[in-house]
Amino acid sequence: VLNLMLGPQWYTWFSINDKVISRGGIPSPIGPFGHPGAFGQAMALTASAAIAYHLAVRRTPLTYVIVGLASLLALASLRRKAIMGVVVACGVVLLRVRRTRGAAMTVLAVVIPVLVLASGDLFLTIWSDVYDEYISGASTAARSLLYSTSFDIGLVNFPFGAGFGRFGTATAFDYYSPIYYEYGLNRNYGLAPVTGRFGTDTFWPAILGETGWIGVLGFAAGLFGIGRASSRLVGLAPSPHLRFLGLIGLAWSADAVLESSASAVYTSTPHYLLLFVIFGMVASALRHSLSGDAAASDDSIERATDPEREHVPGPVGVR
Repeated sequence: VLNLMLGPQWYTWFSINDKVISRGGIPSPIGPFGHPGAFGQAMALTASAAIAYHLAVRRTPLTYVIVGLASLLALASLRRKAIMGVVVACGVVLLRVRRTRGAAMTVLAVVIPVLVLASGDLFLTIWSDVYDEYISGASTAARSLLYSTSFDIGLVNFPFGAGFGRFGTATAFDYYSPIYYEYGLNRNYGLAPVTGRFGTDTFWPAILGETGWIGVLGFAAGLFGIGRASSRLVGLAPSPHLRFLGLIGLAWSADAVLESSASAVYTSTPHYLLLFVIFGMVASALRHSLSGDAAASDDSIERATDPEREHVPGPVGVR
């Protein structure tokens, strides 16, 4: 509300470039986050956390207010990843909880296409921007060049990449790496030394360029492990609050994967702090949950502790 009321003054305090940030001539809300993209992601995380609390801990009308406002604000940011982030993060929560799975699949199959058709101009504008930037303009778009160049680096330096601090990271850009000159990226508007602003606008090109395919596989395996641990915690946790934590870990993992396609989400402030704190809490809670019934199988514990599943008698001693 203050962002909207104060107008340009708000942007001089919080914007990354002290100016109003807009898209299509419409000022985008940024809150205290400095950029509409970060604000939109915060709204996606907020909406999914509210739904998780509603389903795992306590049902309250306030949930609908929070989810509705967060979704509208993410839409107001006019950022593609933020809008999709709300759908993905909230959808993952609804699909993981058994009693809402059918409704979530209905929404995905029916309601979303209807909303897209009803908001045709907005979605056509978003798609047009995607096409102009990443398809027709792929040869000049900084993000597209980072991806294509990292692929070349990964092949030339297979399987380990060019080494740390050499490509796609803040260090590689601040201490301008010779690899940028080697591939002619220094001539690109967004990647030029000193004046360029898009040197860390992606995530995976840095992993592939610096650590090669070995690094990509390792990082992807780690993310899969985080998502799997979060999903297991939902089924194994002995208390509603721990199931709530598992749902948050699952939703935020999915949102972060989406954001990582065009953002250094795992290394940029402030959200990476939230992500890794939650991931650490999920890992600790899962170990605690497993240690209590180490002799029982995962499926048996899930049947006994997850109220969303049909009651199936488990082994003796499992409650």
